[in-house]
Amino acid sequence: MIRTIATLLLAWQTISPEALQHLEAARQAEKQSRYDVAITEFRRVDADAPVRRGCIRERAATPPLKRALELSPKSAPAHRLLGYALLTQGYTDEAIPHLQQVQEQVALGIAQLESGKLAEAIATLQLALQKHPNDQDLLYYLGRASGLLSKQSIDTMLAEYPDSARAHQALAENYFVLRQMPEAEKHYQEALRLRPDMPNVRVELGHVYAASSRWPQAEEQFRDETK
Repeated sequence: MIRTIATLLLAWQTISPEALQHLEAARQAEKQSRYDVAITEFRRVDADAPVRRGCIRERAATPPLKRALELSPKSAPAHRLLGYALLTQGYTDEAIPHLQQVQEQVALGIAQLESGKLAEAIATLQLALQKHPNDQDLLYYLGRASGLLSKQSIDTMLAEYPDSARAHQALAENYFVLRQMPEAEKHYQEALRLRPDMPNVRVELGHVYAASSRWPQAEEQFRDETK
């Protein structure tokens, strides 16, 4: 462990005093669950170092941390620092195993999100949210991951089954959000033509009519859904 600490100190000696201040600010922000601030401060370490970012990655931060892990493979501080360093430099796939090692769930979820591992990111961020309920940053990243996974699923469905009832329903929902009611109505009606027994479509079509103040048509759809 002493050799690990010594190796880390050698890495920090190549970084300016301003960068060390950013490292401390990042550590404090992490303790306070202010993860966006922590990541920003880690990025500023690169900006304030006496050499350009690529040199820091190659000559200062990453190799000494990797060497520290060779000497002490279970060193949690080294895994944590290397995970954050790789994440902030954009090497998300490489960051993931290090963040997993120390159960840095927030940073891990962000890394999984940026790597396109959306289902894993959602599961990780949900666990993090249990520990930090209603954290605005976690809610943002969880919402972003969920939205991207939803879009990915819808895009796949539209590509594989472009003329299906579900495809028309999905298109109608998009048009409804965009407030393009005639297009939304057209696709909802086509969805019902293809699958008259599909649940909730009439309710959604009723909302289209209600948004256009076409109350009799809306009422008709709501009644038909009840039947």
